[in-house]
Amino acid sequence: MGAGLVIAALMAIGAGLYGLGSSLPASGVERLGGNPPINAGASDRTDIRANNSPTVVVNPTNAGNLAVVNRVDQPVFGCRLHASLDGGTTWFETDLPFPEGEELPPRCFAADAAFAADGKLYVSFVTLKGQGNEPNAAWVVKSEDGGRSVSLPTRASGPLAFQLRLAADPGRAERLYLSFVQATELAPLGFASTDNPIHILRSDDSGATWQGPVQANPPSATRVVAPSAVVGPKGELYLAYLDLEEDRLDYHAAHAGQAGDPYPGRWSLRLARSLDGGGTWKHSTVEKNLVPTERFIAFFPPSPSVAVDRRNGRLYVAFHDGRLGDADVWVWRTEDAGASFAPPRRVNDTARHDKTSQYLPRLSVAPTGRLDVVYYDRRADKKNVMNEVSLQSSFDGARTFEPSGRLTTRPFDPRIGFGSERGMPEIGSRLGLVSVRDQALAVWTDTRVGTEASRKQDLARAVVAVTRQSPFRTPLQAGGVAVGAAGLLLALGRLVRAGRRRRRLARDAAATVNEPPGGKLAQAVPVCLAAALAVALLYQGPAVAQRTPPPPPSFPTPPTTAAPSPSPTAAPVPTAAPTAVPPPTVAATPSTTRVRAPVQRQAPATTSPPTTALPPPPTTTANPGLNQKSLVPDPPAEPSVPDDDGTSFWLLLMTGIGAALVVGLLLTLLFLRRRQADQAR
Repeated sequence: MGAGLVIAALMAIGAGLYGLGSSLPASGVERLGGNPPINAGASDRTDIRANNSPTVVVNPTNAGNLAVVNRVDQPVFGCRLHASLDGGTTWFETDLPFPEGEELPPRCFAADAAFAADGKLYVSFVTLKGQGNEPNAAWVVKSEDGGRSVSLPTRASGPLAFQLRLAADPGRAERLYLSFVQATELAPLGFASTDNPIHILRSDDSGATWQGPVQANPPSATRVVAPSAVVGPKGELYLAYLDLEEDRLDYHAAHAGQAGDPYPGRWSLRLARSLDGGGTWKHSTVEKNLVPTERFIAFFPPSPSVAVDRRNGRLYVAFHDGRLGDADVWVWRTEDAGASFAPPRRVNDTARHDKTSQYLPRLSVAPTGRLDVVYYDRRADKKNVMNEVSLQSSFDGARTFEPSGRLTTRPFDPRIGFGSERGMPEIGSRLGLVSVRDQALAVWTDTRVGTEASRKQDLARAVVAVTRQSPFRTPLQAGGVAVGAAGLLLALGRLVRAGRRRRRLARDAAATVNEPPGGKLAQAVPVCLAAALAVALLYQGPAVAQRTPPPPPSFPTPPTTAAPSPSPTAAPVPTAAPTAVPPPTVAATPSTTRVRAPVQRQAPATTSPPTTALPPPPTTTANPGLNQKSLVPDPPAEPSVPDDDGTSFWLLLMTGIGAALVVGLLLTLLFLRRRQADQAR
């Protein structure tokens, strides 16, 4: 009897420890709702604008005020500003005013955005000249009402300012920075020379006037692209960029805009840092052996991401490369303001050498110091074609990363977009990401409504709850399994010994009478407990899944057939979509002719027939925005979605334990009654 109770106690303690560990928070990324579009016209297939390269920013003085800007590649080049006043649940679009004196029709491009410390929103963009995407001037507008309206543009720089980016100083509301590649001479699809430095402009009066420019890259770095700036907690200015080294294939467009193998050499990922407001610069190399994974047009390079932890000044830089045979996401960390970097950490939790791509990461640091990384992910497609979007987090300064969470409700085709006819579709230079205490909001280029004929691209978003695993969860679960296994082994051992004893006493008719009264209990209780534990563990997963029904799709289902060829009565798909490269039907420009910028031909005027409205996106209740309380670091906010407290698990487990004890008691009573009857005979 005593041994049976010990076994029962071990099984009960093991089940209790495992249940207690399972009730503690587990690491994970939980998508809250679906993927509602941000841009108007996303559900209208006749709206064939190609929206990509989003930047999302949050107002530091108003928790619910978010802004997203993006560029448009077709049917004409453009840029758009979207804003939200409810944490991203709903969005409205604000027109950006076109500067007087610029070439008509109005075209802006390469938009970026930043909120200043006082809550003012700034948007930068370039205007274009000619029929291509040649920048004529850089401009900045300001909004003091969260994006409802904007000021007239202020000119910041002159012609040929490519890859314009904007950054605000979190400690000085009036200080802004602009970074860009200052080109001198253009060739078809690329730069004609290597004399194209990265320039920095600074404004100390909220964008009214601009000082500079100052060159940020060293003279030895002659093929630099994709600058991305961030300002640290003490006003430190950091600028991450790519040095293409000897890559003439992409920088000078030796590929002529055609698909093919990537540059076989190596690039460098570099960092420039300034402690005096951009006046002087120091330089360091983040990674000198980046392995290229794809070709690109030099005007639209993939952008590295840089972020800073404003609590301690820790700096992170992220990009992708193919050192393992396929594109993987890597993060570098520096604790000394960029003077040196720790070895990179591979972010994506896919198998090494799995031949699927994870690329174009975007970083964001929450007020608590949590580092979030969002990126395009093809792990679910063994053919390495269809994109999804994944997010991973680190709670220890990029030393380790938690398991990935899928943000997209369905995959989409990255081959849809500007340049697809040449095999080099342009899905954008970056994704957007904002992180708060226990949530994150990501924005990306999505093609689920587009086709290869329409090349339509939209902006989709997802809000996720990010949970850090309790440090006691795994030890308690492991301890519970160990204790339960010990009890199970003891029970099995006792059953073996009992079987041997029964065989030994089989020749004696009194064997049943002489069996200890606790034998049946010792055998029945552990078996019942094990069965109860197994049922409870199997129930735990489905119970959680049943509490969170899958969200409805946010975009209409794309047609099963390709979009019709353009015609006077068809949807307004241009016969020669405005692109940054000549359409394939146009003869290539002879190499002896100097071209100032790639040629863009406007679409002919067409008349579209009335169309039936497609199903609207789901209601806002199915796609909540960021929990606005979680944007404020203190006091702690309530989680937007309550974590599973394990109530159903504990209820079922305790019910099973009770049932096991009752069954064991009944069996014991039956055995004792049978023993008394045998003794009476």
